[in-house]
Amino acid sequence: MVMTPEEIIEAKSRLYGGLDYVLEADEHVLVIIVGAFRQAVVGTDRRLFVYKAGNQAGVMFRRRAKSWNYADVADLRLDIGVKSGVLTVVPVVPDREIVEYGTSGHGSAQQSPNAITFASKPGTMVAARTAALLEMVAAAHGRRGPADPSPRPAGHAQAVAEESEADGDDPIEEIRRLGELREAGLVTDEEFLAKKTELLKRI
Repeated sequence: MVMTPEEIIEAKSRLYGGLDYVLEADEHVLVIIVGAFRQAVVGTDRRLFVYKAGNQAGVMFRRRAKSWNYADVADLRLDIGVKSGVLTVVPVVPDREIVEYGTSGHGSAQQSPNAITFASKPGTMVAARTAALLEMVAAAHGRRGPADPSPRPAGHAQAVAEESEADGDDPIEEIRRLGELREAGLVTDEEFLAKKTELLKRI
């Protein structure tokens, strides 16, 4: 368990009770990553969702939750800047709301339906909780099987990462490199998620 019951209660309190309105009956929160402006990525025993309240939800005094089954999530992308960060949920199949928001020309991660922002540089706690969510996503894909059944070299992600470690590359660069290999079809989604989870733990 990445988060203790006390940590979950503390994280929920930072959202001013808003999660109580979006959680289903008997749904249990396992991981919460709280961003700026009452935004959060939440993993429960049933689903993963992005929670936003107030202006970030697009309407004052309202709240919104965009949710996915774990098997419908392709990746969680943690982008770390010098003084801020963004955590984006990448679905296997982007829906119309996400696509339209991304192509609107005036969108920002703060109001994006599938991302949250951080007002300061995310630290090891955010990385650890992101890694925990990635493990849940990988487990769901393992049960359902890979989305793309085309054959790819087994163990390629591990070999690339070991080579990078020997070169002394930082984990963020290694994740980017593995992402490029996945896009080229040289690494499976499962290999990418497993290695990304391991690398995030080193941050």
